[in-house]
Amino acid sequence: MATQKPGAIRRRPPAFSFAPVEFLQHAKARLIVPAITPDHAPDTPLCRLLVVDFDFFFPNPLDAGASDTQSLRLYDWGHAETRIHREVIWPVRAAAFTQQGLPLPRCVATDGFWDRCTLDTDTLLVADSNAYAGPLAWEGGLAEVVLFDAHHDCGYRQSYADYLATGEFTCEDWTYPHVEAGARISVRYPRWRHRWPQLEPTTGVEADRRSDDGARVDGVFTTVFACRSGGWVPAWCDEQWQQFIDAFPGRVISVDPDLRPRRPRAGG
Repeated sequence: MATQKPGAIRRRPPAFSFAPVEFLQHAKARLIVPAITPDHAPDTPLCRLLVVDFDFFFPNPLDAGASDTQSLRLYDWGHAETRIHREVIWPVRAAAFTQQGLPLPRCVATDGFWDRCTLDTDTLLVADSNAYAGPLAWEGGLAEVVLFDAHHDCGYRQSYADYLATGEFTCEDWTYPHVEAGARISVRYPRWRHRWPQLEPTTGVEADRRSDDGARVDGVFTTVFACRSGGWVPAWCDEQWQQFIDAFPGRVISVDPDLRPRRPRAGG
């Protein structure tokens, strides 16, 4: 039997049980819900999915391709979706900024983001990993996926052919099951990563990619998902994450058991 890669999700969802999850104080998201199954047929044939990766709002000079930032080495973090990278290491990284006499880097303001979108749903699904956006393809009927992200998530190391052969995907290529289901992929990069054509020149599947212009987003979204990206966005930005999801005009439901509060002990 092949060994599943860490963080990988198979094409068909495993069984999940309901379990309570501690979240930040006054948070809307309280429960872990079962993985989405393909039993539900959408009412409209033109359903659209909006996905927001919170790293869209965290300007990382190293990720932006900068070479002249004095503190650049402080951002050399070695990202991975593990508990070490999501939770344990952030106090150490915070201490490094403090030792250099530098303020902790923060996310840009997220005010007004939801006002840019026309929503035909009152539910925001949240997770730590964008991999949990992949199973939404199993609902069927999604014509387009629009992703606001600092990274395209359209395949980096695994090819689309390999996905079709194994049925496995991760945060790096969760768009693959959506392409398999017939959806178009659109990626909007943050303006702070305007060098994305040089930094991410290729994708594993076809995607309409461009820099976000800050204008109103075209079309209506029937499903909305957001991820915290705890391996990329520092724990000291969790209050900003909380404000972002609390600003959503509806209820917030967590679908990821790894979406736990993080309490950095240094510099937070």
